[in-house]
Order: sequence, then C-alpha cells, then structure tokens
Amino acid sequence: MMARFSLGILFAVLVAASRPSNHGGANDLLAVGVRLEDGRLVMGMPEGKAREAYETLLRSPAKDALLQGTTVYAPAPAEPGKGPRIVEFVYYGHLSRAGRSPVVFDGPVGAALPGAAEAYEAARDLAGMPGPVTAAAARVLLASEDLGAYRDALHALAAVQADAASAEAVRTSLDAAAPAERRIAAIRVLKDLGGARAYPDVFRKLAADGSDLVRDAAK
Repeated sequence: MMARFSLGILFAVLVAASRPSNHGGANDLLAVGVRLEDGRLVMGMPEGKAREAYETLLRSPAKDALLQGTTVYAPAPAEPGKGPRIVEFVYYGHLSRAGRSPVVFDGPVGAALPGAAEAYEAARDLAGMPGPVTAAAARVLLASEDLGAYRDALHALAAVQADAASAEAVRTSLDAAAPAERRIAAIRVLKDLGGARAYPDVFRKLAADGSDLVRDAAK
C-alpha cells in the first residue's frame, strides 16, 4: 500500500513537472535570431547572455508580450557599436513559449526596460557568429509549428546552406497535407533560389496544384 502511495506521488510530481509553465523560465526556448539592418538573419541557440537576457525580460513589464509573441519595443542603445544596426532580437519557443517573440530596438534612447541592454549585447555577440551556427539553429526551427519561426528558419538556412534549404523548400512546397501558408513560404524561398528556371519540375507540379493559393504563389 505504501509503495503504491509513493508511486502515485512520484507520478503526480512528474506530470506536474511536464506541464508547460506560463510564469517564466527559458526551458521551452528553441533558438534565437538577430535580424540586421542589411536584411541578414543570424541564428543561434538560447544560451549564455541570450538566456540570461530572456530571464531578466521575464521579470520586466515585457513578460506577457514575450510569452504571447507580441512585439516588445526596447530602447535603442546610445552606443550601438560597429557593424550593421541590429533591428530585432527574436526568441523562438514552443509549448509554453510563443513560437516567435521579437524584441525590436527602436524605442527612445535611455528608456528603461530591464533586460533590454542585455538582449542587445547578446544580439551583438550572435551577429558575428559563422554560418554553421545559423544552419544548426535553423534546422531545429524547421520542425516548429509556428509559421513565423519556420519562415525565418528557411530564409536563414537559404543564406548559409542553400542545398539544405532547397531540399526542405521542395519537400514542403509539394506536400499537399501541409498548411497552405507554410507551402507558400517554401515557394518564396524556391523563387529566391532560382524559381522555375532552377526547379522546372517542381513549379510544373505547383502550377497544377489543387490549392488556389499555392498555384498563385507559384506563378
């Protein structure tokens, strides 16, 4: 009897621990991304400064926006540093975290938001990472159910590993069971990679697809 009681308590604890949390923490983060003024999107894993900045932002007035995926407007840094200006720092999550939570640095200089300065510093560090770092994080996000996260991942991957992005975009664009919006995102990447001239067979099939939205996107 006591053994069954103990097992029951253990099971309850494990179930509670496995439930998504809505009150903070970074365990459900999948990746982070930095969008630069020149249009590049650099990705990485939510570690070190990026994770610490997230934890601080969760203790700020930005908490609800981060968890829900609403844009957080952070103050622009007084000294942005060298290189392209950082437009936004994005946190990608799942379960209890929004699929895509952007922190945009265009607020008034000097405005107070705990964690904003740390997020910008983390973004500046990530901006200089090599292509394989972006590729690894993007591959993780390709499995995300969030359309914005998937779109970002596919575009970022296309910039650093075109072959891998091409294979994913072809597969998804032709997948009749995939959501139309996801297929359209894949078609747009295929167009960036050469379109119908580079993928004649794929675009021939898309032109005869059963979805009006997909056919229009492939024109």
